[in-house]
Amino acid sequence: MGLNSLRGALAICVCLAMTASQGYAEDLLSAYHEAVAHDPVLAEARARLAEDRAGLPAARSALYPHIGAAASVGGNRAQVTGIGLPILTDYLSDSYSVTLTQPLFNGQALSALGVARARLRAGTAGLIQAQQHLRHL
Repeated sequence: MGLNSLRGALAICVCLAMTASQGYAEDLLSAYHEAVAHDPVLAEARARLAEDRAGLPAARSALYPHIGAAASVGGNRAQVTGIGLPILTDYLSDSYSVTLTQPLFNGQALSALGVARARLRAGTAGLIQAQQHLRHL
């Protein structure tokens, strides 16, 4: 067996090894993507994170000003008496109001916002942990 034959055999082995490792990598990558798509622990972590994200705007909204509106309409009847015949009059009375309130300090709302932020951080950490666990399987 000459040197050229040995080089040719070595080149074929290297090509086969590269092809085999590429196929393995594609299979491993597709398996990982499949596991990410269907892993129940990861799906649960994603759902919890989505729930925690939804809680943050709700907690923040308690710090915003509150506006209220009211309206009322009523009917009145008046009988005016004096000199002469009594006068009977019907008329409508209405009232409208708009209120805007903004508390200067709302400790309960600030505490709820802190809790919502902590839950969001915990949910993010839980998702990262689930992803890391999946990668190390």
